[in-house]
Amino acid sequence: MSVLDGYLTEDAFLAELKERGIKRTKRTLQIQRQERRGPAWTKFGKTVLYPVDSLDAYLKAHTQQPVRERRQRSAA
Repeated sequence: MSVLDGYLTEDAFLAELKERGIKRTKRTLQIQRQERRGPAWTKFGKTVLYPVDSLDAYLKAHTQQPVRERRQRSAA
């Protein structure tokens, strides 16, 4: 068991996103890190790692509700 077992490299993170139908590039992730947005990440020297659980949190944070559904909730 390694300390890094719970982390994905940048390439592995992009591959996981691609499997879920989300297209991102390394450059997009770099820009998101510079702007302090996007998925959680850790940096060791020049190596960027993403916690495995941050992938699901990142996707859940971008969940959108249909407008009609939101209106029905606020009317209740």
